[in-house]
Amino acid sequence: YEENGKPKAGASVRLCRNGVRLVEVQTDDFGLYNFDNLEYGVYSVRVSAIDGLVGQSLTNVEISVFNPVLKLDVTLQQGGIVEGTVTFNGGVVTNGNVSAISTSNEVVDVECSTNGVFRFEGLVPGEYQIRYLTDELTSDRQTVAVSRGEVLSLNIEAKTNPIFYPCKRK
Repeated sequence: YEENGKPKAGASVRLCRNGVRLVEVQTDDFGLYNFDNLEYGVYSVRVSAIDGLVGQSLTNVEISVFNPVLKLDVTLQQGGIVEGTVTFNGGVVTNGNVSAISTSNEVVDVECSTNGVFRFEGLVPGEYQIRYLTDELTSDRQTVAVSRGEVLSLNIEAKTNPIFYPCKRK
């Protein structure tokens, strides 16, 4: 639902287990969604919409023999944005992922553009650790506090990844 109580069509509903995205579906015209044939277990659910609206992540959602069907209602609110540039030795990086890790350990990844720019849209308000990582490069984690409707600018300086061991050719 939107903050005004109206159903939200076209919102993305993501189902995860142990931090791994299993499936993503869209809400219908009535704001309804469904996941079929789930195994018993504990899941997390996150809802977001293309216009920057996000719902609080639902964690510890348990499907069991005693609870095989659940109805989960989520109210969407305006999310936050974190954007910036990744540089290395004075130049911009041309590939790699930037990760936003929430305090509940939910990870959102975005790719850097060819000019080193990254942008997270619709982040649920809260605290995140932001980090850049490739096989060859990494960065220190930077903590940011995302607020509703806020745009944060963050520049990341990459450094050589100390655990990268390139293969030698004969």
